[in-house]
Order: sequence, then C-alpha cells, then structure tokens
Amino acid sequence: MTFDDFLRASVKGNRFFYCLAVFIALARVIVNMAVILTPRPGRSVFYGDHWPIVLQMTDGFLRPVLGGLSLLLFFYRFNWRSWLQRSSLAGCCLTAFISLGLEFGAFVMNEELARQEFDFDSGELVGSLWSTRIGLALVTGVKLLALGWPKTAFIGGITYLIWMGSQYNDDDETRTASPAFVWGVLVAVTAANAGALCYEAESKQQMLRDKEARRLNREAGAKKEKELKDDQFMRHVARNVFFLRLGAGLTVWDAGYLPLVKVFGHQLGLVPAFLLTFDNLFVFLSLLVLGGIVGRRGTLDPEEVLAELEHMARTNGQRIAFPGRVNSHSRHCIVSFPGRYAEEWDAAVRKVELQRGACSLACVFLTDETSGLGGHEQNPEHPGDCWCRALYGRVNAAAYISIVEDPSSMTEDELRFKEMDAKAMGQEFLRRGSQSDAEWEREKENAEAKAQEKCDKNRGLAPWGCCWFHSWKKNVDDAVALGQTLHVFYFEGKLGRGKLQWNELSRETSVAQARKDSGLGASQTAEVAYLQKCGYQFAEHDVVDFYNFMAAHRDEE
Repeated sequence: MTFDDFLRASVKGNRFFYCLAVFIALARVIVNMAVILTPRPGRSVFYGDHWPIVLQMTDGFLRPVLGGLSLLLFFYRFNWRSWLQRSSLAGCCLTAFISLGLEFGAFVMNEELARQEFDFDSGELVGSLWSTRIGLALVTGVKLLALGWPKTAFIGGITYLIWMGSQYNDDDETRTASPAFVWGVLVAVTAANAGALCYEAESKQQMLRDKEARRLNREAGAKKEKELKDDQFMRHVARNVFFLRLGAGLTVWDAGYLPLVKVFGHQLGLVPAFLLTFDNLFVFLSLLVLGGIVGRRGTLDPEEVLAELEHMARTNGQRIAFPGRVNSHSRHCIVSFPGRYAEEWDAAVRKVELQRGACSLACVFLTDETSGLGGHEQNPEHPGDCWCRALYGRVNAAAYISIVEDPSSMTEDELRFKEMDAKAMGQEFLRRGSQSDAEWEREKENAEAKAQEKCDKNRGLAPWGCCWFHSWKKNVDDAVALGQTLHVFYFEGKLGRGKLQWNELSRETSVAQARKDSGLGASQTAEVAYLQKCGYQFAEHDVVDFYNFMAAHRDEE
C-alpha cells in the first residue's frame, strides 16, 4: 500500500480515525482535569495560582475539544489528493500531540522540570509552539509552489528549519549569539513570503479585472454574442485572493508574535496554559481556513484555484499547443468543442490539465510546425493518401493565402498569431499598410498567383494539414476503450445543427449547405461525422452549459 492509498483509506469516512480523534480529545480532558484538581507540582507553573479554578477547568476542557473538532473536520471534508489539505492535516495532528505532551508534562513533572519546560524566556515552551507551525509552513510553501514561486518556498522552508534549530540549541553561547542573526533572516524571509502572497493577490485580481474589461469590450463591440462567464470559478478566485492576503497577514503576525512572547511573557503576566490554548486556537483556525477545510460543500480546492490562476497568468497573451488529454480515471470525455469560444476553450484546457478528477478532453490545438500545424498523416483506409482528401476533398487556392485588410480591427497578438499561422502552413501572408489601392490590388494579385502555384504543387491538400485529426482520433479511441461517455458542444442556441455524413465532407456543396445554419465549427463538422461513421454514441450540449458541465462532471475518487 502506498502512502497515497493510506491517506485515502484512513481519514475521510474512516471510523477508526473518528474514534481516535475522539479518544485523544477525551484523554486530554481527563489529564487536564487531573492536573487542575490534584496538587501536582507542575500545576502551579502550568496554570498559575491566581486564576479561579472554574477558569482553569474551562481552559482544560476547551483546548482538547478544539483539537478534537479540528481533526473531526477531516473525517467529513478531507481530499486526500490535495497537498494543501495534507499539510493542514499534518499540522493539526502535530499541534494536538504537542499540546498533549505539554499537558502530560504538567501532570508528571516536578516543579523544577516544569519551570525548565514552561518558562517563557529560558524554557522550551516557545520552542514547542514554534514546532506547531510546521503545518502552516507547509501550507504557505504549497501555495507559493502553486503560484510559481518555488525558490521562495524552498528558502522559506530552510529558514524555518534553521530557526527551529536555534530554538532547541543546547549550547548557551551559540543560543545567545544566534537568535539575533537568525531573527534577522527570519524577518527577511517572512517579508519575502508575505510580499509574494500579497503580490500574487494583487496581480491575479488585476489580471481578472483586465480579463473582465476585455470581455465587456467585446460584448459592447458586438464581436460575438454575449460571452459566457465562469461564475463559480470567479467566486472561488475572490475567496482565494482574500485568503492570500490573510495568509500574508498571518505570516507577518506569526513571525513577531512568538518572539515577543518569549521576551515579554513574564512582564505581561501570561500563563502557559492559557497561552497554549490561545495559540492552539490560532493555529487550528489558520490551518483549517488556509488549507481549504472550512467552507461550503462544492468549494474548489484552493490549491487547484491557485494553480489555475498561475496557468492563466503564464499563458496570458500566448497560444499554447494542446495535444489532448485522456484522464484514465474519468468517466467523461469532451470530443468536440467550438474553437470560436476562445475563453471557454482556454478554461477547458486549464481545468483538464490542473483539476484532479476533471473529464478528458480529446480535442487538440496545434500552434506551429513543431506541434504539427501544416503536417499530414497517412489515412490507413486509403494507403498513399493522408486524411485531407476524406476531410476536405481538394481545397482551392484561396486556402493558401491569408490577407489582413484592416489591421486596426485586430490586436497585436491576433496579428502576430495570424502571421505565425501563415508561415507554419506555407500560406502567402498580406497585411494592408500604407499602400495605395492600386498597389494593394497588385500585391494581392501577385499573392494569389503564388497561392495557386502552391496549391497545385501540394495537389490541393489543406495547408493546415491533418495531423490534428490523427491526434484527435487517437484520443477518441483511447476514451472509447476506457468506456468514457463522449460529449459534443455546439454554438449557443444551435444545438444539433450542421451535422454531415462522413462521405459528405469532401463535397463542397454539402459543406456549404450545412454551414448556412450550423452549430459546429469546420473541424467539429469532421469530428462529429467521424463519430457517426464509427457508430459512437455521444451526448450533445449547448456551449452555454459548458461551465456547469465541467463542475458537474468531476469524478472524485
């Protein structure tokens, strides 16, 4: 059994874990009551002598209950595949056991040993409290990794270990000399971690504001029908941006709070037991909230949301080739999706690549020669020919030319991509500039002549090639072999329209007729025709249902 299998089977819904959490909480309550109600030597150090017995008993009951309830939440909400939740679970378990150890020490220690353990400036109490921060350090590290800050996460982890070593150093000279240096390093790294979290919160929020502004501008310009919005994802983004800021604040608070307790604990009249309860409450709440345990059911894992945000920032303004992805653990596969819905396509790729349990996506997107754009693959049904003949018949020379009449109507990225595509496909590319009308017409005539030559030389094969179909077909075959349900998405309001039979794809008149009121893009028409040819059953969806579909078809193991 692997560690993953152990986590999967031993926490969520496991009665032994439930009973263990309850047993530990009850055992701690019993130990605390024994310490409070019996004249133990360590009691006067741990609880003090000037607090009412009722308040001491309340503290002795509350602290174990906090630990028990924190662990019980994992029985109901634990996602064994989430590193954030794994870190949170580890931190909660460690905090509970360290508290149990301190409570038991107060029960069995004599007064001298108790003072060595619980004294603020010379004892090990503050060092023990620092140990409970392992879970918080892991949670912060996982978030930084998900956001693309691996070096900051690594340096933060190393600094935490060095700081912990300084807390438990038995060499008095080293112990008195090292804190100043290590404290300075801790402050610097804490500022770096908090700064990274704050920066990511602000930059990701600004990125989404810009994205929303572009969407509204496109709608206002009537470039296409009203665009879709992933409202669920946006709600989760807002929630996680808030928690990034909260995490930054907690990181700064934690770096200063315990050192100040160590220096000023006696002057403030703090009692070790009450400090331990307050600190446990702080650690448990931080772990449960930042680790994604607390929240409404159906809430996305914060780690996945952060990874999606990092992916969006990394690919913003770029086109990334996508070869398709068949998730062997899923029961569903999207086999055809309209490329004109660019935002939704990007979301589909992002979710399939990053979300655990996401459905498969057989569709491919080729961006350059390296990824296969302009390439051809042999059709085994017609040896010696590629798939182009079956998919398109013989294309005319117009397919070998790419003309931009009005560059001002396109963004710089759109122009750059269009030129790159033309180069990859061997097309003639023309962009209108300051030419006169006569000059522009002559350039177009020359380009059309060259396009005709290329078309004849290439025997009328499609310049964009058929590699995409070969890769798509393999993905579909893999999904069918796994028994996955196939899904096809149509343009908004055009469900089921525009389908052709496989043998009609190469007939120009049939294709033109289907295009008049089609709900499918050009590539989709070929995809759906092939599915019908093979007798594959598929579910049909309007693209307006896309985000709901993605949320509903996550197969949790």
